[in-house]
Amino acid sequence: MNLGIIGGVGPIAGLDLFNRILLKSNAICDNEYLPMILYSDSKKIASRTESFFQNNIKPAKDIIDIIKQLQIFHITHVVIVCNTIHIPLFFDKICDFCSNNNIKVYSLVDIVEEYIVKNNCVDKYLLLSTRATFQSRIYHNILTKSQKTIINISKNDLLKIDKIIKNFKGNINDYAKYYKEIFNIINKYNYENIILGCTELSYIFFKLGIDYYIDPIELLSNKILAEYE
Repeated sequence: MNLGIIGGVGPIAGLDLFNRILLKSNAICDNEYLPMILYSDSKKIASRTESFFQNNIKPAKDIIDIIKQLQIFHITHVVIVCNTIHIPLFFDKICDFCSNNNIKVYSLVDIVEEYIVKNNCVDKYLLLSTRATFQSRIYHNILTKSQKTIINISKNDLLKIDKIIKNFKGNINDYAKYYKEIFNIINKYNYENIILGCTELSYIFFKLGIDYYIDPIELLSNKILAEYE
């Protein structure tokens, strides 16, 4: 396995996945670590949220251009460390390109579905994500298949979460402050578990040692290492 990690969406999320894979590895010398390439250049990838609401596929084209560059490193697997890019408007086109080039694409959404089905998890979830991810219903759809539900979040709270995600990208060291803002939102809702549907939020919860929610980045790092080692 040669893994291409496409970060920059946002930048800390790609590094977070890279670090989690390294720190969990059972490798005992340099040569035993998983070969990985982390590509992080935010300027080359259009806003996923804006593009979703404009029905614009440019983020998919941008990601495909990056994958083409990563092919010189002979990548066999790729992951885009952003939940919003998994909206079918973007993700289907990325997967079609990779399928035609014998590259396996990891899906954060599919990994969450596998986890919930395998572990017969609770029935009622709060999804913390960008507005685009929430309104695209990519997580709603996988949970419906398992007869589970995502509870509704007010438009005002979705906007607040979007703002927290945006502000965090400009000040990644103040994650405790942003968690308090998130807590004030989630405390309003009656849920049984939370899905961290934004990779920036995964980083915030991980840095604070809060591990009892469903974290796609944590699940993905476990899956990648299980397949490699």
